[in-house]
Amino acid sequence: MNATPSQVRDPQLHLARINAVDCEKLAVDAVDLAELIAVSPATIERWCKRGVIPHAKIGKCRMFPVAVIKDWLAKLAQEQCPAIFSPNADGHRNDPVAATL
Repeated sequence: MNATPSQVRDPQLHLARINAVDCEKLAVDAVDLAELIAVSPATIERWCKRGVIPHAKIGKCRMFPVAVIKDWLAKLAQEQCPAIFSPNADGHRNDPVAATL
């Protein structure tokens, strides 16, 4: 399931939001996921219909495994912002915040 930048505008922000929540559930529904990553439930449903976001459909209910969503967002963030996530010459990841100080 590949997303384009226009479909998922800021995966880093979404990933930070979902990582900040102490989520002990294995999976969440569309409404809970929308709240976790600060998008509307309609956006989640639209992404599902377009095949953008990984999910499991159980009957009529769509469920989103939290670990899979975290991995998906991390992958999107890395694809969209490779300079931030690639190691520099000394093997450390680039830190855009430290670079501006």
